[in-house]
Amino acid sequence: TNSGTTGAARLLQVSGYTSSHSAVARLLARLAVVPDLRDVQLQRSSLVELAGRTVVEFDIAANVRGPEES
Repeated sequence: TNSGTTGAARLLQVSGYTSSHSAVARLLARLAVVPDLRDVQLQRSSLVELAGRTVVEFDIAANVRGPEES
């Protein structure tokens, strides 16, 4: 989701499920090298039961660079 508006700080929030904490770490590393994102941070991760399987639920946030920051 993009909660920002023109001229204001823009925040990208990513929430989801994956198979392991290492998969979350890989996603964080990949997002961290995207030129238009800065301050990529893991907000939360935890093991949860989903459809009979134990998975990792996570929330990631990052600031999106505006055109004035290019």
